[in-house]
Amino acid sequence: MSFSKIALASLKYHRRMTAFYIFFLAISFVLLFVIDSLKISLPYIYSHIEDLLTSSGYSLEKQSILTSIQEPTEAVNRYYSLIKRAATLSFAAVFLIYFFTCQMVREKEFLIWKRSGSSTLSWVRFNLLETFFPLLVFILIFTIATMVFQRFFVGIILQLHLKIIESLNGTQTVTEQFDSENLDHLVVRFPRTNQALIQSVLLPSKEWAKILFMALGQTIRNFVLFIFPIQISAIGIHHYWRHKL
Repeated sequence: MSFSKIALASLKYHRRMTAFYIFFLAISFVLLFVIDSLKISLPYIYSHIEDLLTSSGYSLEKQSILTSIQEPTEAVNRYYSLIKRAATLSFAAVFLIYFFTCQMVREKEFLIWKRSGSSTLSWVRFNLLETFFPLLVFILIFTIATMVFQRFFVGIILQLHLKIIESLNGTQTVTEQFDSENLDHLVVRFPRTNQALIQSVLLPSKEWAKILFMALGQTIRNFVLFIFPIQISAIGIHHYWRHKL
């Protein structure tokens, strides 16, 4: 029997551990995807605001306004980076504990595996396959969901941008530095509130699809780069801990 069939059979046999893995996988993947989407979409929103300033008649004041919102934008971007690092470290710790616990629960299986003449390296490969199959299925399902429910994801991203921007920088908008009389002479009415400003980000559907798929690709890459090394580390730690005892 091939490793793939054994791994699939093992996933079915260890249903409780598989359920926990899928649960942790779904939560961590979705949250990292949202964070990546926020980070990637922020420059696009800034660029759109720049275009909006030009079309609204702020030609003379454009640079000063962009300068005034550049620092808050950079602060938000740093906040997203901090949240991503914290989330990655937290998920890494959770998965390390999970994989280590799995090795403890399946210690008898490992002994049987070794007695059958199989190597420790093949055991590692077998465990990696068990991790890979649910991850692959989840990525495929989530990719399809991203395509089908694109507007839903975009709405979430914009609302999160709004809440985070207001929590970090308050509710003041860039138009508050100008008199109301000046605003009345604009070619196009510029949004007077943060919510209206965020809702005015009418990027083309293809542009949002590009943002979401860039975020998805980055999330998949980062997830693969940290989950498999963590599992290998957990197996190594358990192997060392077992022999030390």
